[in-house]
Amino acid sequence: MKLSVMQENLARGLAVVSRAVSTRSTLPVLANVLLRTEDAGLKLTATNLEIGITVWVPGKIDVDGSTTVPAKLLSDIVSSLGGSERVELEVQAPDTLLLRAGRFTAHLRGIDADEFPAIPTAGERPTTRISQKVLRRALSETAFAAASDEARPILTGVLVHFEGDRVTLAAADNYRIAVKTIPVLDAVEDTRLVIPARSLTELVRILGDTDDPVDVVLAPARNQVLFHLEGIDLVSRLIDGQFPNYQQVLPESHTTRAVLEREELLKALRPAAFIASNAANIVKLQIGGNGEAEVTVSAHEPSRESLCVSRRRRRGSAGGRWDHDRLQRALPVGRPAVRRRRAVCARAERSSLAGCVQTGRGRPVRPRGHARPDDFLKILGPMASGSCASDLRARVSFRLGRCWTH
Repeated sequence: MKLSVMQENLARGLAVVSRAVSTRSTLPVLANVLLRTEDAGLKLTATNLEIGITVWVPGKIDVDGSTTVPAKLLSDIVSSLGGSERVELEVQAPDTLLLRAGRFTAHLRGIDADEFPAIPTAGERPTTRISQKVLRRALSETAFAAASDEARPILTGVLVHFEGDRVTLAAADNYRIAVKTIPVLDAVEDTRLVIPARSLTELVRILGDTDDPVDVVLAPARNQVLFHLEGIDLVSRLIDGQFPNYQQVLPESHTTRAVLEREELLKALRPAAFIASNAANIVKLQIGGNGEAEVTVSAHEPSRESLCVSRRRRRGSAGGRWDHDRLQRALPVGRPAVRRRRAVCARAERSSLAGCVQTGRGRPVRPRGHARPDDFLKILGPMASGSCASDLRARVSFRLGRCWTH
């Protein structure tokens, strides 16, 4: 193999595929990146056996061939070179890659390309297409809610339910559920997939903030899914099993409802989170009280006698207290306590509309924005505290922008 490519193109490609490189595998070749000449360019491939990423880099091919070299070492070397440099790559026996750029020369010992696992293609025709910008936002608002505990593997994935011209993404762990519905460009028959959340997190890094479509291709064996955009392929395995019926816990009514400004809610939660970080990450929300239309956010650390309280009232009240549009109470006020890492999250920061907090006995609490009721929902499971101690099934849910998060 002998070819030359521009340094900036090679560095960009290596940065993308390096996300799929395995760092703890017993197979040494999985720590390498596969370099192969294909279609008048250089094809870079890396995999950890769960996901595989392929990037095509334009270049000038003199002799076809392939090899694998340590991904991190190659990426570090190429990144240190000048952006306008032309990098020459040549395979010399036995499995040694010669890299030249200007006056710089390096010899990298690799592993034969035949030992690298095959990255299967998922088919030729896309199952459907989705706007990159729309899919990127939907994934960032749902994938974070998937479980990280491998005790229940099905919950480490995101349910992707294609139905006609829409697709619903749902993720859940033992404490929260996030559901988002978005349109697809090509209608597809009813199909359910469970994709590892880690794979979708890497896909978010690749997707651009553009309306250009990403092709979604389901393997004929229905064990893999491929996402294709210009110059990049990401292939992920699918998780076998039945995803829990999350619709059973979606709220149908509420006893307390407050409509809040998103930024104001975050301003109250952030300082409380500093105290909560040393107190089991618990933040308490008290809606109403003493006949006042306000929401109180508090966190308490008994070991240091630290207390953080932030109260916010409706617009026009004195004292610089926090605004919220309106508060409707049908039953006595409760004090739901929620994990602060679930309450203060980047997904809420990216929402542009007002949110609504709802609490209910035996039902999830739901915050609402101005989006369609089925666009986005998030439900948080409160900790046992005060009036919630007798009812562990209570939930606090937030509806922000066009996404439901539980």
